[in-house]
Order: sequence, then structure tokens, then C-alpha cells
Amino acid sequence: SWQTGVAPDSISGLQLWLDAELSTKWQDSARTTLATADNDPVGAWDDLSGNGNHVIQATANNRPSLQLAEQNSLSVLRFDGDSDVLVNTSSVTVGTAFAVAKQRTGTTFAGYEGILTEPPGAASLMMFLGDVGSSNLWSGSGLATWVDGVSTFSFAPITTTHVVSGTRSPTSYGGVQV
Repeated sequence: SWQTGVAPDSISGLQLWLDAELSTKWQDSARTTLATADNDPVGAWDDLSGNGNHVIQATANNRPSLQLAEQNSLSVLRFDGDSDVLVNTSSVTVGTAFAVAKQRTGTTFAGYEGILTEPPGAASLMMFLGDVGSSNLWSGSGLATWVDGVSTFSFAPITTTHVVSGTRSPTSYGGVQV
């Protein structure tokens, strides 16, 4: 069950593991200046899976910010809900994904952004896509989705912190965007 707790590095076939507390975060996409202070921009976020699937953002205005001791005394990355994204263009296979997420109250998705999608210009949805003009997330057809362990397809705004997970037939993608 999602409440039991599983160490991500114990999952066979793990492709990507991003952790705002444990992963090394960088202010720049070249990964030369560490992001360590509250409100530092995050231009690169290191993958802990051992596969080197780090996500980056070369454009300074499109970087999320590091927020220290934000949730249960742990760090988080804050995305603006508009242009902040981190991208990896390496091929990955996704079958199951987990995210701990919270959406700011009163915000809506300007486009089809999400928690885990393919990079811009890609042909298909991955998981957890924001429904344009609303504050709802949608998991897409053919996906099984859970919020805090409860099965759902389309779910209300996540204005408090939740564990969001989804499963689909393992599919290879030309990268990921968070």
C-alpha cells in the first residue's frame, strides 16, 4: 500500500527518482552552482536512480525555486504553474509513477501542463496532466490513477499535499518533463 513506505532505490527497473530533499539541485543547467538557499532557482535536479536522467532548465525565467523546510520540515521545489519546467530528453520507459504534490489554491493551468509529461512537441501524454483553464489534474485514458491510495480518474484540485500515483502499460518516451 502507498502508506507502507518503499525505498525508491529498491524498485526494480527504476528509471527516474527526483527528491527535493535528497537530490542534488543546481542553480544553473550546466550544474556548476549548487542550489542550497531558500528561493534559489533550480536549473538542474539530479536523478537518484543511478541512470543519470537529470532534469534541467536552460532558461532562467522558467526555473522552479527551492523552498527549504516547506513540507514536514522537508525541502520542495515550487513551480509557478505557468512556465517553470525541468526537462530530460533521454529515452525512458514509464509504467508506474509516484509524486508528492500540492497545487496552490486559486491557480489554474494555462495550458496542458502537468506533474509528469513528455517534453514540449511530444506526441502523447505521460501521466498527471493539468486540464487547461481549470485546477484539475487528469490522468488520461488507459491510466489507473490514485490519490492517497484511492482510485480515481479525474480528481479535484490538489490544494493540500497528496501522494499521486499512476500505472499504465510500460511505454517508452523520448524524455520527461516535470
